[in-house]
Amino acid sequence: MKSDIRLLALDLDNTLLNSEKKISEANQHILKQCEREGIRVVTASGRFFHSQLSFTDQLSTKIQNNWHVCNGGAGIYAGHELIWREHGFKADVFEALLKQIRKTSLFYFVDTVSKVYYDHTLTAMPSQRAQQVMRNPYVYRTTCIDNIKAPVRIIFYCRNEKEVAAAHQIQTKGAVAYDGGDKIVEIAPKSLNKAQALARVCTHYGILPEQVAAIGDDENDLQMIKMAGIGIAMCHSSEGLIKNADIIGAYDCDHDGVAEIVKRYILSK
Repeated sequence: MKSDIRLLALDLDNTLLNSEKKISEANQHILKQCEREGIRVVTASGRFFHSQLSFTDQLSTKIQNNWHVCNGGAGIYAGHELIWREHGFKADVFEALLKQIRKTSLFYFVDTVSKVYYDHTLTAMPSQRAQQVMRNPYVYRTTCIDNIKAPVRIIFYCRNEKEVAAAHQIQTKGAVAYDGGDKIVEIAPKSLNKAQALARVCTHYGILPEQVAAIGDDENDLQMIKMAGIGIAMCHSSEGLIKNADIIGAYDCDHDGVAEIVKRYILSK
């Protein structure tokens, strides 16, 4: 199966990145082949803007300067410049979510695309992954989490499955919770997802949705693979993603799954 694909959209964690958070040599090589065949390569990740930069900076200059979807669809950047961002939660929705969260012992971050905040008054113990996030220079401690301007996501770095389940119980009209993988739960406005941001990228480049191949592994990739002409799930993907994928890859992220998929289904030769 070879198709008229003009744009390849790639999730990062557990897709392009292996479990050690590295881009394999085989995956690097296949992306260069895509470039040679005129297929534009973009990343579409739930990672924070500054975190995602550290990975796109490892790709070719041409790919670095493409439009990339960051923060789960809340932002788009090219090179090191943030060029578009979502407006975020309505004030009443954000207030209702915080009210529910404060009844739990969950540790959370509030994402504004360019900056990330956590509540200085929290008594909840952050997970090891959350502690790593807190060390980044774009992450700020605040005593006024309610007053943060233009929040686009609330993100829980959970310590166990019990906390994951508790985070999913936080609901209000106008917001949706979904898994980001690795015990991460994201709450975002219902209109916010990777697909709506990727549609902007396609419009910018004059590319139709049917000319897009998208590869992902978790719930936050679902809308993206559904909008793409070819929606592809990694073999270790969540059940929901596998059910909605056109293709399921043969290999996981630790065995060059992206390279195998692109070679078999996307490249012309």
